[in-house]
Amino acid sequence: MCGISGYIGQKTFNASKKNQLFGLMKNRGPDSNGYKKIVNNSEVTYLFFTRLAILGPKQDSNQPFNYKDKTLIFNGEIYNYLEIKNKLLKYGYKFKTHSDTEVLIKALDKWGIDCVKKLEGMWAFFYHDNSKKISYLCRDRFGEKPLFFMRKPNEFFFGSEIKYIKCLYDKNLQVNFNKLENFLKNGYKCLHKDNKTNFKDIFSVQSGHYLKIKNNKIDNIKYWNFLDKKKNYFEEKESIKDLKDKLYKSIEIRLRSDFPIAFFLSGGIDSNTLAFIAKKYFGYKMK
Repeated sequence: MCGISGYIGQKTFNASKKNQLFGLMKNRGPDSNGYKKIVNNSEVTYLFFTRLAILGPKQDSNQPFNYKDKTLIFNGEIYNYLEIKNKLLKYGYKFKTHSDTEVLIKALDKWGIDCVKKLEGMWAFFYHDNSKKISYLCRDRFGEKPLFFMRKPNEFFFGSEIKYIKCLYDKNLQVNFNKLENFLKNGYKCLHKDNKTNFKDIFSVQSGHYLKIKNNKIDNIKYWNFLDKKKNYFEEKESIKDLKDKLYKSIEIRLRSDFPIAFFLSGGIDSNTLAFIAKKYFGYKMK
């Protein structure tokens, strides 16, 4: 879990405001923090990041991460980063870190935002291409990683948590009483029926979507749909083999970490199956 936040507009933030924001973000990333200011004519982009190191824990993987004229802040984990890295190596890319962050920014450099269709993982990231004067704010397929934004005239705010946006906006937020009433009447299941939040002007980036930001224009683009991957099975043996292959591969790539991994055992067959496969077939030593 890392923390990301940012602003696009004409404001300036002093050291006191940065320290205030990093204080709020520390719970998501205690290992390091960093920020970057990008100036394009009269528009300024501020990027803030706090890190919880999982892959490539050395300082060379700290963020904001830069490559050529591109900048990335990224919360999450790309499970198939080694497979993508091997493809990029064949195109002549070189790597100075062991992190999935470097793989992601170079995948974005090679394939553009369409590279998200190649990713397997969970993520919330902001990517800025300074040569094209374009930015993307992207959330993973199922919305595992939180990501919020607020748009005001000639201003754009985003963050992993709403309080980061509130800190940068530095004004009171209006409560969305309709959303609160709906929650009190219908419970938590209604919370994600749309991308509205408990505050009127703040929205979630929808799962499987990214925001394209260029020339003060924002486009909301859906890049993934569960039904696109639908496959019809007619043979039971084929179905079982395919499910088993996918399950084993999913567990194998999720065991990649520079730190011990925990298994949350609910007592059901699903979580115990994951732990069994990790130990039996991939030799993972669990305490």
